Amino acid sequence: MHAFRESGKQVAAVTTLHALPLVVLSHDPQVGIGFPPEVAAEGEKRWNAMQEELRGISTNSKRVIARGSEHYVESYRAELVIEAIREVFTAAETGKTITAATSEQ
Repeated sequence: MHAFRESGKQVAAVTTLHALPLVVLSHDPQVGIGFPPEVAAEGEKRWNAMQEELRGISTNSKRVIARGSEHYVESYRAELVIEAIREVFTAAETGKTITAATSEQ
């Protein structure tokens, strides 16, 4: 937590990963976390835009919305994390392209 702000600045400075393989895993926007509906809707709208922006920093990327998952996708949908790791590894090793799309799983 001590380096959180500095780390955030470093990440914000990255504008492209070129064609580095990337899979962005996102929580399910339909899974609420206790905010009033109007607050949750605005937060999800902004979160979605940021996740799509993140996907866009690589030309070799995709985004997966993990249905049924809250924020910690690795806890709720571990199989999607494993699949994403394998896909990124394979793409890096073989030069295979990751489909540039957003899907729900």
